[in-house]
Amino acid sequence: MLHYRLFVEVNDPPGEVEKRASEQLHSWVRSNRLDADALTVGREVSLGPAATGSLAEVAYGSGDRFLRAVIREGRNTGTWTTRLTVHTPVNGRTKPWLWLDLTGPDRVQGKPPRLSRDLLGVFNATTGSVRQGQAQLVQDVDEVRDLVEAVCDPARRTLIFVAGSDPRLPMPAWTRHVRTLLRDTVGLAGGYVLTPAATAEFNNAIGPVHAVNPWTLRTFRSGVEPDDDEDGRRHKILSHERIVADSTSRLAYFLGRRAREAALDTPLPPIATRVDRAFAERINADLVASLGTTDDAVPTDRLQLAVTRPETVTTVTLPGGMLPDAVDEHQGDRADESGRTPDGDPLVESGPPDVTTGAPTHTDPVLPEGAPTVWQALERVLGDGPLTVERVIEWGTFAERGRRIASNREAIASHLDAYETRVTMLEAERGELRRRLQDSQLEIAVAEDEHARAAAEVRRLRKLLVNSDQAAQVWIPDEATELSLKQRPQDCEDLASKLDTWHHITFTGEVDELLDLDQHDQAGGWAGKIWDAFGALEDYAQAVLNRTFDGNVHNYLSDTPAGLRTFSATRHANDESPQVRNSSKLASLRTLPVPTEVDPSGTIFMGAHFKIAQSGMISPRLHYHNDIRGTGRIYVGYIGKHLRNTQTN
Repeated sequence: MLHYRLFVEVNDPPGEVEKRASEQLHSWVRSNRLDADALTVGREVSLGPAATGSLAEVAYGSGDRFLRAVIREGRNTGTWTTRLTVHTPVNGRTKPWLWLDLTGPDRVQGKPPRLSRDLLGVFNATTGSVRQGQAQLVQDVDEVRDLVEAVCDPARRTLIFVAGSDPRLPMPAWTRHVRTLLRDTVGLAGGYVLTPAATAEFNNAIGPVHAVNPWTLRTFRSGVEPDDDEDGRRHKILSHERIVADSTSRLAYFLGRRAREAALDTPLPPIATRVDRAFAERINADLVASLGTTDDAVPTDRLQLAVTRPETVTTVTLPGGMLPDAVDEHQGDRADESGRTPDGDPLVESGPPDVTTGAPTHTDPVLPEGAPTVWQALERVLGDGPLTVERVIEWGTFAERGRRIASNREAIASHLDAYETRVTMLEAERGELRRRLQDSQLEIAVAEDEHARAAAEVRRLRKLLVNSDQAAQVWIPDEATELSLKQRPQDCEDLASKLDTWHHITFTGEVDELLDLDQHDQAGGWAGKIWDAFGALEDYAQAVLNRTFDGNVHNYLSDTPAGLRTFSATRHANDESPQVRNSSKLASLRTLPVPTEVDPSGTIFMGAHFKIAQSGMISPRLHYHNDIRGTGRIYVGYIGKHLRNTQTN
């Protein structure tokens, strides 16, 4: 799974980029207690326990140079792969760029790797017009003008976080806090902190719909349209209340995840895609070619040294006549630095073979019956013919080549396995996206039908009012309705800050499950539907307490009293199926927190739920327990993606 992606242009002299990037890479590898000096172009080498690395070079296009480093580390959480690509142009028409990817297990969330911070610390790196690195302080008019242009740049590929301020709080403390909130967005998004004067200047330039209020943090996605009132809802606001009330680590986690998702969803520039393909072809070609190469043969100088030096092993004397590998297994005797066993016996004795005739001159040790000598073992391996140094080295070369081929086969198998895993994941993602698209199309069709019915009903009621001499009432705005629409949340973050505003509803669930929905619905439509469900429960509770309604929630939704808020009864289930209720595993997922006055155990099964939306495996749900006739409240224990059932288990 891809956890992190940094792609930046470098505004430094091209001739220094590769050298400085390599220095940072080697420093980072050494800091992980790995052997950075072992990195070699064209080969995958061991860097330490459960770690490998490789370097590759390609020239592409008009001769631009590209260097790629791949570092794989086995950790407790799984295998993590860091891949750095450095571009060095040969002309001044393009800028150098860096591309850093981090992949790892999908069950954990990766943070920006330290290597990205190291690189951004030594380079003046930008993504388009957005400066990368920690959040910058914006003070003067020129800086504000540049920021507004960056926010409104139609070609912008990255998020921009902008924090506002006013004179009530000291800027140094606020700037430090914003940088802490944005610590996991480094390299993924741009961050800016406006001084009080810059805040006023920025808001005046960009307009009220996209303004950044003091002590808030706003996320600007690409495609900002200052003149479009509806566009403002796409650019989420982290309110001052949430910044104060919520934990810094939680907010930093969600801001980092938002930046990561946006970065991973942004397509790479075409040149990067083409270069990536060129590297893949080079690696595959090298692996395949190495299967039949003879370059792994023992060099001639080694062969000459072996022939001319007579200190070749000829006689082995071991306690009990065992072969060397048997010593480790059975006796544990090892030669010390003097070349002797712990008992003082010589491990190797001189007595070179006759290299001209191939006849060894040695005395066989006394061995157990049936045990081969070293020479007998060599003769069996080499077959017929004289036993010469040249033949031994030749067969040693074959063995070394075989080991290299086996290693390359393992590498090829690993690459194929990675490709197959990627294809499987992409196919699964494509299937899920197709299903979500179909569900969304159905949702839109249903919504359009409901909208048409509602519009027809409004026209009918207006006609009745006109015919009853109350035409003036048709066009008088209803303040309560307008206020209700203004309170409607723009996204789940906004909704989370308003969960305690209801008089008869208590949320007892995990807010993280709710906030997770935003990554699947960037337009914020689901948050509005959840708000509508809360409104229907609130009016139902009030009607029961006022004794103007005497049924359950489903009865209320099916026949809502005039003037009260409602929700589609077809999107509500009064209980779960018997298969879910009778499954201890599935029922436990729906056994959710309540006060002990509701149930002494502090939890209760919540089978009743609202079907907020249909969207593949996500399909958000709201589970609740109706205790309005007991404690006088309704308890919402879960808002999040569809809990497992008999179809998804």
